[in-house]
Amino acid sequence: MWLRSRERFFHDFRRTGTRNMPRDGVRERVAMLIAGPKTRRMLDRYDIVNEEDRQEAAARMASGIEREWVQIQVQLAPMQFQGEGEECALSV
Repeated sequence: MWLRSRERFFHDFRRTGTRNMPRDGVRERVAMLIAGPKTRRMLDRYDIVNEEDRQEAAARMASGIEREWVQIQVQLAPMQFQGEGEECALSV
């Protein structure tokens, strides 16, 4: 029983480490060499996505969309007026 729980404990750390290395900026190939998965498919099996991951992805997407919208507004701002008080058709 002790040996079985010890193996499970080691595997849990291996899985956690393999999951966290690419998220911490370690290249996937290096993570595979350190942790031992032989194939990309095995590495993908270790990369478990949870609700927190989904929420973080949604927040990043929302901030990216907001950032792009601000850039569009900044680019269009000089086009608001073509001449003496005339609005351009592209004004925001």
